[in-house]
Amino acid sequence: MGETISHQETGLLLYNNGTVCDSNNSFDHAASDIICKAMGFQSASSWDANGTRHWYLQRDFQTSLSNISCPNQYSWSSCSYNVREFNKNCIRHNKDVFMSCNCKSFSSCPK
Repeated sequence: MGETISHQETGLLLYNNGTVCDSNNSFDHAASDIICKAMGFQSASSWDANGTRHWYLQRDFQTSLSNISCPNQYSWSSCSYNVREFNKNCIRHNKDVFMSCNCKSFSSCPK
C-alpha cells in the first residue's frame, strides 16, 4: 500500500502500514535525515507535521509510529519512539508526518 516517492516529492510517511505521528513535536530535521538515509536517499529536503493534507488517504491508516526523537543525525539506533501505542493526539491524523528527500543526483535516487 502506498506509492514510492522520488527526489524531492513530498509524501505521507508510513511505517508498517501505518502513519507516523509527531504528537509531541519532537520530530525534527535529524529524524527526517535519518529516515531518508534509511530509505536510500542522501538527506531530507523538507518535512512537516501540520495537518491532514490527504484525509481521504490518511483516514484509512492507524498510527504505527509516534514521538520520534533523534539526538543526532547519524543513527536510527540513537532515536527513541513509540510503536503502535495509543495516542489521543494522533487519532485525527492532524500530526502525521509528510516529508521529501534529496538524492546525490537524479540518477542515484532509489527506484
